[in-house]
Amino acid sequence: ARNRATVGGACRFGPGVAPEREALAFDPQTSGGLLAAVTPEAASRLADDGWWIVGTVVEGPPRVEFV
Repeated sequence: ARNRATVGGACRFGPGVAPEREALAFDPQTSGGLLAAVTPEAASRLADDGWWIVGTVVEGPPRVEFV
């Protein structure tokens, strides 16, 4: 609940996002382990090693969009 209260306003969930996936975004057991921000080149190398590319960083106000 504290994670959601702290950053919940910066998260946007698309209409197809299941409630259990939304809850996972705030789960304290996964905090910090879900995402890594790397250069596009590093992302390609990591994807070759089995990592998943889940999004991109763009200019604008801080937020995370789940679709």
